[in-house]
Amino acid sequence: TTSGYGATDRSETLTPLADGVCYPLSRIMVVAGEKGGKSLLLRQMAFCFAAGLHPFNPRVKIEPVRTLIFDAENDDDELVPTMERIRQMVVSYAGEGAPEPALYSVPYGVDLESRRDRADLYAVLEECRPRLIIGGPIYKLTDQTQDYSEDRRAAIVQRVCNDIRKRWGTAFILEHHAPTGSTLGSFDHTAILVRCPGSRAHAFISTTPSAISGTSSLKSSRMRPGWV
Repeated sequence: TTSGYGATDRSETLTPLADGVCYPLSRIMVVAGEKGGKSLLLRQMAFCFAAGLHPFNPRVKIEPVRTLIFDAENDDDELVPTMERIRQMVVSYAGEGAPEPALYSVPYGVDLESRRDRADLYAVLEECRPRLIIGGPIYKLTDQTQDYSEDRRAAIVQRVCNDIRKRWGTAFILEHHAPTGSTLGSFDHTAILVRCPGSRAHAFISTTPSAISGTSSLKSSRMRPGWV
């Protein structure tokens, strides 16, 4: 029988936000080593989703998705120039006036166990009501003064994500640093492991520099190259 299967999460029975990438209520974790291109990849994806472009093939149009970039690591001095380069690239596909993602930047990090920090985030969500939240990294979403294990930090973030999914029907794509000593780099020094929490599903994406400074070209065995 199939009793209990998918009883609490109907994500994959719904129309995807982008075919082969993300469904409503999806939780996706992007894992790579330091300076592996995670943040840049996620920002490109955020602008594509918002503008109605498939994030791995921007020549393919999708329904624009209300997207929030939740950055808990970088300040505006770093974010704004990079995001402007990505915006210009997206405009070349989607045209001027295409919708853009909202940005919630907390460069010093947050503690999602804290009522105050959680309330601040929920106020942002209530205002912009995103269908997709892209951001992280996960370790900056929990109390940095505590010597928590990676599993505990992930569990804290997952509880809050599940609450947000129930309240706003939001999907998540979050960044997570590969643990120290990880063998991830043996695949490629810019390899990114995409994992779906609660599932064995995963994919590897290799990022390579593009002709546009500050952007990357994406390659995956499961998806067509995007920035070519």
